[in-house]
Amino acid sequence: MAVFLNTEGIIAEFKNIINKAERELVIITPFIDIKDPIIKTFAKLKERNVEVLLICRENILSSEILSSLNQISNLTILQHNTVHAKCYFNEDNMIISSLNLLQHSSKNNREMGILISKEEDLFEETDAYDDAIDEVKMIVKASTIIQRSNKITKEGFNYLFLKDVKIRMEEVVKKINTLYENKIFEIAPDIYDNESIACHNYLENVDVLFDVDIFHNKDEKTEWQINRVQLKFKHPKQQLQKLNYKFKTEINQLQNGRNFRFYWNDIDGYFSIYTDKKKISSFPVPPPLIQEFKAETDYVLNYFKKFTEFKKIF
Repeated sequence: MAVFLNTEGIIAEFKNIINKAERELVIITPFIDIKDPIIKTFAKLKERNVEVLLICRENILSSEILSSLNQISNLTILQHNTVHAKCYFNEDNMIISSLNLLQHSSKNNREMGILISKEEDLFEETDAYDDAIDEVKMIVKASTIIQRSNKITKEGFNYLFLKDVKIRMEEVVKKINTLYENKIFEIAPDIYDNESIACHNYLENVDVLFDVDIFHNKDEKTEWQINRVQLKFKHPKQQLQKLNYKFKTEINQLQNGRNFRFYWNDIDGYFSIYTDKKKISSFPVPPPLIQEFKAETDYVLNYFKKFTEFKKIF
């Protein structure tokens, strides 16, 4: 639910958005006072490894001001020829208001605005936050870059808010395919029509699927998270029944000493591999976790390969 803000509320929530930014802060304002408080704010954000994107009106920043801003290594600046929007946001919250970042405006003008929470927007099943992000993307595309931060210079213009779930899922697919070499994974629906990352015919009559969560996490090391790997055995039902029986009989021995747990209750469903939270208290950085899931997948498949019912594919 959007929250109404008066002038004092806008200023207070803007400070909160700055203080709570953990990866990115976006400032869209036609006019801005580049004075000591703003420069000190940018410097403090640098200490916290927060990237700042400033979008303002063309020809507002003088060469002298740009020269001083060039010393701020976490700041990227775009200019837009007609922007009149005032929008400020981090990973979680956004202010849309009438307030320019000018001392005169904050001290002398009566302003109005609204605060939108990404989480509450999702909970309420409204589109306000996403619609605002879509408009920001349009502004970004029509802007001109006049300064790049060190990170953007090195890695490209890869802000999280510009990436939709599909784009970010494709990035995960690339990471998985790099580690799996000849196995080809792609975005595909699972048997429940949920989007997953799948390799069909990983082995003859076996599909392998990654169940992955994509989210705007504040820690850049966990932009996405692997929930589990699922194996879909496509053998005849009679063979599956025998394999399932053997698995259930030997599950304790199979899982003994592993950091992962296995589950296969329904032969028409998936064989699931997931982390044992008693042994892994927190998720490792995703790429190494892919390697661990790969090793565990091969471990499980090698277990089944010893059975005639598994080798017999027709």
